[in-house]
Amino acid sequence: MSTSQRLPGAIEGPLGVVSLIVGILGAVFGYVLVVLGVTMYFDLNSITISNTQSLIIVASGFVAIVFAYAGWRGFMRFAY
Repeated sequence: MSTSQRLPGAIEGPLGVVSLIVGILGAVFGYVLVVLGVTMYFDLNSITISNTQSLIIVASGFVAIVFAYAGWRGFMRFAY
């Protein structure tokens, strides 16, 4: 039995909206974190941190992008 068959019809719409919001916010925050981490790694701004810390920021950005993808997949699953 698939997920859409186990959930009541009234909850599928709100789950789709929440998934879309997670996808959009994940994409925005992921992009910002990746760009910020890369600029800090190559010393392109005035904030000085170690390369390890900037790579942690880049990795956090990629994790946020993964959440964005999961949110998009959830939206496509529950919205239709």
